[in-house]
Amino acid sequence: SRPDPRRRSGSGNSRRRSQSLPIGRKSHKTSNFLYRYRHKVECFFSKIKYFRAIATRYEKRAENYLALVKLAAIRIWLRSYESVS
Repeated sequence: SRPDPRRRSGSGNSRRRSQSLPIGRKSHKTSNFLYRYRHKVECFFSKIKYFRAIATRYEKRAENYLALVKLAAIRIWLRSYESVS
C-alpha cells in the first residue's frame, strides 16, 4: 500500500530535505549586470502596483491598458527627478 501524499510524516521528512540543500555558494553563476537590471524591473513592477487601475486591470482594451501603464511609468520617472529640498 502506498502512503497518502496529503498526509505529513513526522520530523524525519524535514530532516531529509534539509540535508539535501546545497551548502555554501550556488553552483550556477549569475551575471551582476543582468541581476542589476532584473532588480530594477522588479522594483518598477512593485511601484506600478500602487496604481489601482493598473493593478486591477480596470481597462478592458489592451491599447487603453498599455496607455495607463505608460502614464504610470512617466509619473514614476518624473517622481524620481523631483527636488528633495
